Amino acid sequence: MHPNSECEIPEHAESNEYQDESQFFSQIFTKMLGGNNTIPCDYNTTTESNIKLFEKLNPKTHFDAIYKTFDKCSKEGDLYSIQYGIELNFQNCRDINGRCIIHQAAYQNNLSLVKDLIKCGVDINSRTHNNNTPLIYACITGSKSVVNYLVSLDKIDINAQNGDGNTALHYACMYNMLDIVNTLLQTKRTDVIIRNKEGQYAYELTSNDYILKAICTIAYIFHE
Repeated sequence: MHPNSECEIPEHAESNEYQDESQFFSQIFTKMLGGNNTIPCDYNTTTESNIKLFEKLNPKTHFDAIYKTFDKCSKEGDLYSIQYGIELNFQNCRDINGRCIIHQAAYQNNLSLVKDLIKCGVDINSRTHNNNTPLIYACITGSKSVVNYLVSLDKIDINAQNGDGNTALHYACMYNMLDIVNTLLQTKRTDVIIRNKEGQYAYELTSNDYILKAICTIAYIFHE
C-alpha cells in the first residue's frame, strides 16, 4: 500500500520555505498523519535510507524484512521512518501465524520497538486472527520487560481473551511464570476468575504452588 497523492512528499519544494530538512519533514509527516496524537520526531541521518527501504517492501510477502526495517529504525531512534512505515500500513502486515509487527516485537521481548510503535499510534490491544494481543504474546514467551511496560499503560486490556478464551494470566500460569503472574496481579485489574473455552480458570493451568496460592488468595478476597 502506498500513500495517496495528498500524502506523498513533493518532488520539488522551495528551499526558502523551510529552515532545514528537519522542519520540512516535520510538516510533511504532520500532514501524512492527519494530526494524530503522536510524539514529535526529529529527522536524522538514517531517515532517508530507511524510507527507501520501506518503499522497496511488499506487505504481502516481506513480513520478516518489514519487521527488521522497523527494528532497525527503532534501534537508530528514527521515529520519522517508523511513522512513514505506519502511513504505508506496514504495521498491519501479518506473518503466517497472523501476527502483526507489534505482536512479533512483544513475542521477541523487543521493548524498544514496542514502545516506538505505540508512541507512533499503533494499537496496544491489536489482535491477531486468533485474537491474541501483544500482552498475551509477551506472557507466552516470558517477555518480562514488555509485560511490565504494557500493563503500565492505561489503555491496555489486561483481561482480553483470545479465540480459545485464554487471557494473559492463563498463559503466565500455563508456563509457570511467577514474576509475570505477580506483575499482572499487582495491577489490581486482572480478573482471576475468567474461564477459557475449556471452562478452566488460569490457576488450574499452573503447576507452581506459589502461583496457585497467590491467585486463590486474591480470588477469595475479591470474589467471596
